[in-house]
Amino acid sequence: MLVTTVLELLAGGASWPELREDYPGLETEDIQACLEYAAQLAHLSELENAQVIELNQQMMRVWF
Repeated sequence: MLVTTVLELLAGGASWPELREDYPGLETEDIQACLEYAAQLAHLSELENAQVIELNQQMMRVWF
């Protein structure tokens, strides 16, 4: 499941319990990691493209 999918579902009003019910392999820690990823990106106003690409590669998917 893509991080962006989790973030879009949350932004659309889905609750954490709803996400865990709809996606049984999704753990609370996975949802938290998605939010942490979004927070890091929000703070990355002056990073070079290579650094952003590296961060994306590290956090691109939540596996379950």
